[in-house]
Amino acid sequence: MHRDGGRRLVVVDLENLLGCAPELASDACWALALTAALDAVGYAAGRDQLVVGVGPDWVFTAADLAPGARVVTRPGESGADLALCACLEDVDLVAARFDSVVIASGDHEFVRPVLRLLGAGVPAVVAALPLSASTELTYYASDTVWLERPARTLGEAAHVGSAAGMGRVALAA
Repeated sequence: MHRDGGRRLVVVDLENLLGCAPELASDACWALALTAALDAVGYAAGRDQLVVGVGPDWVFTAADLAPGARVVTRPGESGADLALCACLEDVDLVAARFDSVVIASGDHEFVRPVLRLLGAGVPAVVAALPLSASTELTYYASDTVWLERPARTLGEAAHVGSAAGMGRVALAA
């Protein structure tokens, strides 16, 4: 196998980028979370490979938002994270096919994959929401791109409903 010039593997933990519980996120929030993350990391369709991870309840949402992407899922707590980590497990294959990896998530589960990628000589960039990013993950990352919560842009339109004060918390954070 060979490396393509500048080709990146971009893995997106979409639920992590919403800034609120998935069931409270509006369609606009889901769309903005993905597009803003891809814009922030300079995703290039046709060059970069996109993998989006979500829980089983959100597979169709992710597939609609990213029609050319590979969508992975796994049930349970941190299921999407674990499904995406599995995509990064074969570091030799990743190193052979990609010049770098972008992980759009702030979850701690990605620390081990980042360390393994770095050990194989593959730069690993993390794109995350500042208040929910694992400090250890951003410490080890080759670079960190800070993302904005969709609620900051969309306001109340980011939520389909709000639990007691949830909208105010999401907007303030």
